[in-house]
Amino acid sequence: MAPPRDEALPGLDALVVVEGFNDCLALHRAVRAPVYVMGGGGALADSMRPELRYLGTLAAAGVLPRQLVVFTDPDWQGRTFRTMLDDELRVAAEKAAAAAAKARAKAGAATGAAGAAGVAAAAKGSAVGGVGEAAVLRPGARRQLKPATAAVTGVEAKQEVSAAAPAAGIDGEVVVRHAFLRVELATSEAERGWHEAGNVGVEHATADTIRSCLRRARPGFGPGRTEFTAEGLQADGLIGVWNDKTKVAGPGLRRGRFCRALGIDEVGSGKALANLLNRYFSQADYAAALEACQLQQAAGQKEAAV
Repeated sequence: MAPPRDEALPGLDALVVVEGFNDCLALHRAVRAPVYVMGGGGALADSMRPELRYLGTLAAAGVLPRQLVVFTDPDWQGRTFRTMLDDELRVAAEKAAAAAAKARAKAGAATGAAGAAGVAAAAKGSAVGGVGEAAVLRPGARRQLKPATAAVTGVEAKQEVSAAAPAAGIDGEVVVRHAFLRVELATSEAERGWHEAGNVGVEHATADTIRSCLRRARPGFGPGRTEFTAEGLQADGLIGVWNDKTKVAGPGLRRGRFCRALGIDEVGSGKALANLLNRYFSQADYAAALEACQLQQAAGQKEAAV
């Protein structure tokens, strides 16, 4: 969907991907940016995945803006959708990179063939006593050959919404950034015609909150990272069975607080949480969320003691 025309809103040079139409309306109350709407919960069903694959096709074809921001609801569905879309766009980036490499190789081969043809023509002209004007390299002259198209170096865009610049990836690939929204900032306090009170979604966030989330959007790490482990999470009290009486809150409660501090829904297992952390979050993110979780626990203990 095209960006709104309200010049008073800050602009964002990125395509923002959301789940539903109401999320799109909320985005357009906050920033001037094009929005791609996936179609709500049906996007996770196999019958609705053409929308998701189509976005990957556009990325592989090089017709998307250089920067894309994934901004899904802070619930299980939004988390699943985010991972699916990230996988799809990574495959598209690999295809685009392979196509660019093939094009460069073809251009290099054509350049080499042209040079060989020139040398052959020069030799033929010399043999018959003539001069191959277009092919002969005169003494001291250098042939200027057009180089193959150079790859574009990746550049990170500024995170300020008011001055966000498009980021160019290698071979023009799309730079995918992820924006996260805390559950309490995305929860409806009142019942409306299309949902009950307590419903969670981007559509319920204020314009200031949305702008703040977009400013903090950053690239993920992709699959395969192993910096966070289930053992480490257990050591920090986020999973496993605890016998330490000084830690009043159980791992489930602590994990819920921790996930809310990160801006994600509560993840049910240690393995799933470790995978999510490795894919999207840094050690600094982890430390800040853990500290917030511990402060909240300490405040609860103090209140209970009064």
